[in-house]
Amino acid sequence: MKKYISLFLLATAAIFTSCVDDEGSYDLSPINEMEVTISNEDGYTAYIMGDPVLISADVKGTMAEENDPDRYAYHWYVKIITDMVSQAFRVVDLSSEREFNYTAGDDLIPGSYNLYLEVEDKETGLKVLQQTTLSIASQATTGFLVLGEASDGSTKMDMIATMAEDTVLLENVFTDSNIKSPESLFFTGPLDSYQHLWLTTADQSYSLTSGSYFNLLEDNSIENYMLTSFDVIRPMRVLEMYPHYDPSSRRPARADPNRGYITEDAVFQVSTMASGGILAYGNPINRYDVLSTELFKPYPLAFLTSGYINSFSFYVILYDMDNNVFVMPNSNSSTPTICNKLQGGNLFDWDQKTYPDNRHLVFGQNGIASFSYALLTDDQNKWYIYKFVVNSAKKQELVKEVDLSKAKDFDKATFYAFSDLETEIVYAVGSQLWAYDYERQIAKMLKDYGKPIIYLIRDIESTTNNSNFCIATSSGDGTSTLSWFTLGENPDDIIFEEDEDMVWEINSTIKAVQWKNAGDLEDESGYY
Repeated sequence: MKKYISLFLLATAAIFTSCVDDEGSYDLSPINEMEVTISNEDGYTAYIMGDPVLISADVKGTMAEENDPDRYAYHWYVKIITDMVSQAFRVVDLSSEREFNYTAGDDLIPGSYNLYLEVEDKETGLKVLQQTTLSIASQATTGFLVLGEASDGSTKMDMIATMAEDTVLLENVFTDSNIKSPESLFFTGPLDSYQHLWLTTADQSYSLTSGSYFNLLEDNSIENYMLTSFDVIRPMRVLEMYPHYDPSSRRPARADPNRGYITEDAVFQVSTMASGGILAYGNPINRYDVLSTELFKPYPLAFLTSGYINSFSFYVILYDMDNNVFVMPNSNSSTPTICNKLQGGNLFDWDQKTYPDNRHLVFGQNGIASFSYALLTDDQNKWYIYKFVVNSAKKQELVKEVDLSKAKDFDKATFYAFSDLETEIVYAVGSQLWAYDYERQIAKMLKDYGKPIIYLIRDIESTTNNSNFCIATSSGDGTSTLSWFTLGENPDDIIFEEDEDMVWEINSTIKAVQWKNAGDLEDESGYY
């Protein structure tokens, strides 16, 4: 169910009354004693990129004729400790109005604060202090980042926030009219100051902050980390990073010190980053001789099994698109320098040149925890599915030829995605979504959306559900519809189940969807 998130925290109240001595006598003279109350005794939470917090302050004086709101001055503020030893602090002024109307922004980072209201009787100088709590939180902690292209070609980014039981769409969490033609979005880096959100466009890649705010980093170019002397394509566009986040592993895979990048013509990889997570990469590894500068064109995916990623082993399989062969870096325990071609295999040959009809890779995908998948075709329009495990044994699990008489228009599809639950591959043709079971040799049209399908991925980061997918369609007017579906288990049928609570209208043409996990945050400062 879609709802806006309610606000709650504890509040405290204090009532101050006063009287003063009449210096001309020993009698006590009454003054305008003030009673200050606020509208919500449960405290307040302000969400970054959320609605304003409204607090109504009611001030009453004991002298009825003096009970005039204009008589009082108001000061809303918080104190921030700057030195724990001396308890020194600085004051952040928030408002001087009776009605506190506050929108969380850059003045306060996420956290819990004591919020003070000081009310002064401007005629007598008497002051009364009221205290409650104000919590600053971010709805952008957990959820799906949606990268889109606006009608003018500029970058637009929204977020489907899932930090609570319900979800909410946060629009325009990042806007930069100067960044045009967005293409992809993904995280990389360890849990430190070098964990970034990378946005790739048709021209280059940019690094963004991704805490409570999404801003362009001053040092935002990947080239600053690539120390190669090779003549590679510049500006460097990051097409892939690895490993990705894996919810089934014991820790976020992208926090691992092992790290790799794939650009248009190069693959950079380190086994362990320097202390502090400093990014520093040497020469590309997509070559076969350490003395050579000749690079093969890499497919923009690293096949790997996240369960095998640790500080001591980092097994990766890449694909050489020039020579149509699967390759492996020459080291899994230290920083590799070159790649070696894989040969042979019990089910299929890693070297596709051994097949007479120019068999070559069309699509690749990593699944949850164990398997990787490859879809290949040849000059005779035959299609093949490979299933394997990336480890020291490079275990081949399956090879199947696609029955094109059953899988209608399979060879005309614009998108493919494998299920981990069943032996099924989902594919999109125009407005139609199909699924093909390569073991049972059956196919089924799941749905005709009536609008062109512009995006399809197997969602392997937000859930351990082995058959969760994300799909987007274009309305033709610069807007898109984003939704999720699953494939259910049934030995006799292919079961298509839509998530009715996860259908979103997006005011852009969707290019990419990236899961943002709360565990990505080192803190909630918004800068890392």
